[in-house]
Amino acid sequence: MLNPMTGKPFAWDEYYSATDTILIFGLENDFSAQICDVAAQLNVKVYECSVIEDLIAIPAFMVIVNPQEISQEDAALLFELWQEHDSSEFKVIFVEKPCSHWPSPLPSCVKVDPVLFADLQKLRLSILKQKTSANRQERIARQCEERISRILMILKRLQKGPVKTRELAKEFKVSVRTVQRDIRIILERIGKPIGYDEQEKAFFLLTRERLWE
Repeated sequence: MLNPMTGKPFAWDEYYSATDTILIFGLENDFSAQICDVAAQLNVKVYECSVIEDLIAIPAFMVIVNPQEISQEDAALLFELWQEHDSSEFKVIFVEKPCSHWPSPLPSCVKVDPVLFADLQKLRLSILKQKTSANRQERIARQCEERISRILMILKRLQKGPVKTRELAKEFKVSVRTVQRDIRIILERIGKPIGYDEQEKAFFLLTRERLWE
């Protein structure tokens, strides 16, 4: 991936994503070092946040923080943000019990674990489990995006004229069955009137209605 500011590829430790990064904030140096050691074994990046804005702006699959180091104002901001996350793709671990100024109950993605560093194997498994889950959710999201893109392209082609499933399958590098399922979605879910020419083995629109401007 290229850095848009320099035009040069990012170095491995310059680019952070929601599938390979852990954020840490307010931890003791020994704890930070333990996380970095374990993360290195798992090919995971660690970003030590110096300000709350880092926790908001930098993508990650896990955040490990000391909630007692976060002010009431910032706690309210993070609480609202974390409520939007699903624990299957993003997890927050509090290494101390939260102060009274934290809203309650905590979002579902937040886990309080004061003994996280008592067992490095447990820490490793926690990171590995969450990374695996985040990667799985990323793959599912990517597949959905690809399918939406194919369906939109099929609709656009239908607007121009008949389309053949084998030609589309070759273009999109998927099976004929996958294209047929996509067209079925157009028929059943989107409700566009589509006909099928048995002789030409091609689908076509039954109306000249424009699908979009």
